[in-house]
Amino acid sequence: MGYFSATVDFYSIAIGNRIVGTGTAPCKSNGVVFSALVCNAIAANGNVLDPGVTSTGTTVFANGVSTLTHGVDITANYNSDFGGWGRVDWTGAANWGETSISSIAPNPPALAGVTLQTPGSLANLTSITNKFKFVVGASWNLDAWTVNLREIIYGPAVSYVSPGTGGTASLPVFFVVNGANYYQSKTATTGITDLDVNYAFTDHLSLMVGADNLLGRNAPVQPLQTNGGPIDNGSSYYDAKLYTPWGINGGFYYGRVKFTW
Repeated sequence: MGYFSATVDFYSIAIGNRIVGTGTAPCKSNGVVFSALVCNAIAANGNVLDPGVTSTGTTVFANGVSTLTHGVDITANYNSDFGGWGRVDWTGAANWGETSISSIAPNPPALAGVTLQTPGSLANLTSITNKFKFVVGASWNLDAWTVNLREIIYGPAVSYVSPGTGGTASLPVFFVVNGANYYQSKTATTGITDLDVNYAFTDHLSLMVGADNLLGRNAPVQPLQTNGGPIDNGSSYYDAKLYTPWGINGGFYYGRVKFTW
């Protein structure tokens, strides 16, 4: 007869006037001064802007928003004995969480006409991380052998990115803020498989081979601008990758020898 245990935790967290990063407050937009105050603030900090760059701006930290986060965490464990076929320890976990914006602090009067909290900066708080995550695992033990198999399912994530005021993409425009188009980048629900196999030669010496992200799932690529570059204005392979909790490097495969005394 196996042993079963489970826990369920609910949470609700309200934070007022959080310190958060803003979106880009523009100095110039397509060569035209959008906010002289932003330009002066950049110059006062000792920065010299290249006059050949047509769109410039800055981001700051501010007590900009109030948020409400609520969700649930569930974990479960069960072990089963198959006699001569060994023992299997089963594990499961689930998490669901959601953050919403309760209020956005108004701009100082001097920044009237400049939107500090953009769709991108707000998405960093509400939807850029996966709203749910499921984990199912099994650990099989028989004599000197141990095999661990785990499947992690990440829910979808959404962000909003902009190539700046001069960039365009062949995609629906979701928002226009500070003269810039914002496009949606979405990561679909994805399953990641981890596996490791361990053999104990003695009580002190063992060998393990394994893989994180066994199937080598890669991070999705950002949508492109009409000029062929990623819509966040990045230029490298890494810039073009969307944020994912399983990273951008695909599968990781390893071998390990463990000696204890």
